[in-house]
Amino acid sequence: MKFCPACEALRTTKIVERAEGYVVRGRWVSVPVRFEACVVCGEAVGSDAEDDAVLAAVYAKRREMEADDEMSTSRVADGAVRILVSKRCCQRG
Repeated sequence: MKFCPACEALRTTKIVERAEGYVVRGRWVSVPVRFEACVVCGEAVGSDAEDDAVLAAVYAKRREMEADDEMSTSRVADGAVRILVSKRCCQRG
C-alpha cells in the first residue's frame, strides 16, 4: 500500500504500462512507461526518481530522433549531389 495524493489515503496500487507523450522542442515524443497507480482513482503513485527516469527516457528518445533526422538529411544531400553529378556527366556526352 502506498499513499495516494488524490485520495489522501493509503491505497492498494497496481502496475500500469502505457505510452506517454510529451512535446520536446516542438516535436512529439512518445515513450513507454511503467508505474504504480491507485486502484481506486487511477492516480499515479510514484516517486520523483521515477518521474526523472521517464523524462530522461523522453530526452534520450528526442536526441535519437535528432540524430536520425541528421542522418536522413545527409543521405538526401549526398544522393542529391550524386544525381547532380551524374546528370552533368550525361549532358556533356
